Amino acid sequence: PDVVVTEPVPGVFELQLRIVDPLSSPLEWSSVPAAHSWSLSLGIDEMGVYQSLPLANVSGVVVGGVPGSGKTAWLTSALGSFGASAAVQFAVIDGKGGQDLECLRARSCRFMNDDLELLE
Repeated sequence: PDVVVTEPVPGVFELQLRIVDPLSSPLEWSSVPAAHSWSLSLGIDEMGVYQSLPLANVSGVVVGGVPGSGKTAWLTSALGSFGASAAVQFAVIDGKGGQDLECLRARSCRFMNDDLELLE
């Protein structure tokens, strides 16, 4: 078991005893869940609570991480969850190029992944 001490409010301390680690095994989805209420499912946190990112009235999202950490895999599932909505338009600019985001081309109003296209 792990003991975690947090201070959710200044002067108030919370003591947690974690018997089960929800991050000890991967969270696997057999299909991409559809997005609801303009909120994007992110997964679970260290407490085992499902987390989401509200996207209403947000003009963009930046995803960062080291190579091989799953950014592209997350991005394709995230965009795929909004793919069924006619209210969503995708404009994909893949500066890295390659085939990683090719699955989004048919659903995109604009799709660029070639160096020559990016120079136009």
